[in-house]
Amino acid sequence: MCRKLLDPIPTRGNGFGTKYEDNLKGTQNDATFNFNTEILIQPTVNIQMYRLFLFTGFVVFYMAVVSNAATIVKIVNGNDADIEEFPWQVSVQVNDNGYWESHCGGVIIDKNWVLTAAHCTFSSVTRTRERFRVLAGSSLYSQLNVTRYVKDIYVHKNFQKPEVLDNDIMLIELKKPLIFGSTINKISLDGDISKNRTGELCKVSGWGNTNGTKDELNKLDRLQEASVQIINPDSCIKVYQQVYSVLANTKVCVQGEEKSSCGGDSGGGLICRDVDGSTEKLVGLVSTGFGCDAKVPSIYSKVSAYLDWITTTMDKKGKNGKNNTKDKKNNKNNRDNKNRKDNKDNKNDRDNPNRKDKKNKKNKNQ
Repeated sequence: MCRKLLDPIPTRGNGFGTKYEDNLKGTQNDATFNFNTEILIQPTVNIQMYRLFLFTGFVVFYMAVVSNAATIVKIVNGNDADIEEFPWQVSVQVNDNGYWESHCGGVIIDKNWVLTAAHCTFSSVTRTRERFRVLAGSSLYSQLNVTRYVKDIYVHKNFQKPEVLDNDIMLIELKKPLIFGSTINKISLDGDISKNRTGELCKVSGWGNTNGTKDELNKLDRLQEASVQIINPDSCIKVYQQVYSVLANTKVCVQGEEKSSCGGDSGGGLICRDVDGSTEKLVGLVSTGFGCDAKVPSIYSKVSAYLDWITTTMDKKGKNGKNNTKDKKNNKNNRDNKNRKDNKDNKNDRDNPNRKDKKNKKNKNQ
């Protein structure tokens, strides 16, 4: 049975983990991985299948496989996490067959906006905004009690599917704003595209997987988190050389650990801390993985490379821009009303003394 390969990764280890030796199996050195957390990744697009079908010409069949790729997060042996640690984490659900099911992860970046992967639109049916909704607000998947339906979706205009998943990024605009609190909040965006983050330990999160045992079934419902490390882009090029000859500056190469089974969370966030450790920022979005068994790196979309596109889209097409215009109009009306009132009061003040003086003068003459 064919398996799906291009991957998302929501995961976590102990805190931000401890730095592991930067060795990769299939590159010049033997692979080692010292994280305590074992991360299983279910790819949404299969690079191995891509090679096979590219060479044999069965591109249409490959497209069908990609369209039906499941992307439910499955982090095995991760750590239990509280939503208060990851209040920006949401489940992006789709309704293709008359019922809602979890399809991708997503990241809250404003009250009306969620950021996710563009390939979450892959399907055998046309996925319009009506087929999406967002759930938030709980550590337990079964208790995600805040639902927002989608006003519109904005896929990056240069998104290339499914061959290389370039510009694999999408904005979701919500019909109704989220109310921020301890379990629902936004994450700041990384805005420094020139910063070299190689070697940094970061976090990914998502709802867990099960191996079928009674104890493991409990983890299916619980938010999990794991640590991953940003590694040299050359490591990804060596692994994905038949797809990428060069890793563009719009991508981030990330190393995690996998087992034989796999799961994933396309569109989930790669969260890294600033050097001083005080601020967490969204650095990447889960985009592409290789396979369930190989200990190979995965590729994330680099958020800082799309900052202009994100802000421009939100301002031009989003509710925020409209609200700003409305606020400006209201402020102008308030100023005009105040000026009219002040002018009227000033006129009355001028008139009243005149009337009073005339009255006093008349009384005096009498």
